[in-house]
Amino acid sequence: MNANIRKDRPVFWLTKNQNTGYYVFMDIRRIAGDNIRFIRQKRTLSQEALATKSGISLSYIKYVEKGEEYAISIVKLEKIANVLKVEPGLLLEPKAHSRIE
Repeated sequence: MNANIRKDRPVFWLTKNQNTGYYVFMDIRRIAGDNIRFIRQKRTLSQEALATKSGISLSYIKYVEKGEEYAISIVKLEKIANVLKVEPGLLLEPKAHSRIE
């Protein structure tokens, strides 16, 4: 494990608040988790189905959706994106809900 990655240190994404125009920091783990959960539910997949189809454990999917997994790998992010039929980068974008079909 990389010594610089710690669960208690959030990773932030700077984004502009549409209502105020101010820039705010958002935890990228929370963004990814919210996007994965939103898309999974829109695709009418259960967490169990996503876990099975992606080859990732159910407990890992649950942690990621809660924003608790501190180091989701690019490989696992890509596996989840493939099952959800979206580009992996979309899972990391704030407010990606409006771009999901």
